[in-house]
Amino acid sequence: MRHPMIGKPPQLVSVPTHYFKVVLAENSSSRHGTHQAAVGAFVMPNAPIDPQTPVTAFAVPLEALESVSGAKFFPGFISDRRRIALDNAALDWQAEGKARLKLLDRVSIAQDQAALLPKQVTGQTLVAA
Repeated sequence: MRHPMIGKPPQLVSVPTHYFKVVLAENSSSRHGTHQAAVGAFVMPNAPIDPQTPVTAFAVPLEALESVSGAKFFPGFISDRRRIALDNAALDWQAEGKARLKLLDRVSIAQDQAALLPKQVTGQTLVAA
């Protein structure tokens, strides 16, 4: 695998192509004494991302991220049963995010095509899909 490098020899440093974030959000309700936690794992490119890109498009199963990173996130805090549920939810989030991304791409392409049209088009009808 090749990575871009920064610095000058011999102090060259590889620039990662992607980075990950794992988010743990805990909501404790003192009123009922209950605790709820949500976990999200994301792998994102180390590059500019269009602000309209849904973050859910970058969601990944926690188990997959743990496998490739060699780290175990929140051991003892999240049960194996809960991890499976979180991983299934992550795949659903990812599918939803990618679907929204495709919709944004179609809208963006239609807008780009419309911007390229001459002010008047005679005898032709253009339909953007």
